Amino acid sequence: MSVPGADDIAANLPLPNHAHLPGINARSEDEVLEQVKVLAPSQTRSRDWRENVAWLYGIRLIREGFYWEAHEVLETVWMNAAPNSREKALLQALIHGANARLKQRLGRPNAAARLVALSTEACKRVYEKDGGPVLGLSTETAMAFCSRIRDESDESGPGLLPGGM
Repeated sequence: MSVPGADDIAANLPLPNHAHLPGINARSEDEVLEQVKVLAPSQTRSRDWRENVAWLYGIRLIREGFYWEAHEVLETVWMNAAPNSREKALLQALIHGANARLKQRLGRPNAAARLVALSTEACKRVYEKDGGPVLGLSTETAMAFCSRIRDESDESGPGLLPGGM
C-alpha cells in the first residue's frame, strides 16, 4: 500500500461548501481550512513545494474559484516563508491575485484593478533577477495569473498549476 503524496492529499481534501463572499454570505461551516493550515510546513521553501499540502490546496482553491478561502490558506504558507524571499513575494502576488478576483466577483472593478496592479508588481519582483520556477510556478504561469482578472467563467480556464501538474 503506497502512502499518498501531498498532491494526492490536496486533490482529495473536500472543498468548502460554498465560496465566501464577504458582506453577501457567511463563511462555510466546514473545518477543512483550519486542518489544512496546520499541515503547512514550518518553513516554506521552493524545493519542498511538492510536499506542501497547504500550498497545493491553496492553489486548488484558486483554481476552483474559492478566492477568500485561498487567501486564508496561502496566508499561512506566506507567513512561513523567509523574509524578502522569492517565495514570500510570490505568495503575496498570488494572494493579491485571488483577492482581485474576489473583488471582481463582488462587483468592485476598481478595487480588483488596483489589486491586479499590486499582484503584477509583486510577481515581477519574484522573477526579475532569476527566472527559474518558484514553488513550482514558472514565470509565464505566475505572470499569466497575476496580470489579469480571471474568474471561473473565463474560458481560459484554471491555468495556475505548479510544475506542470
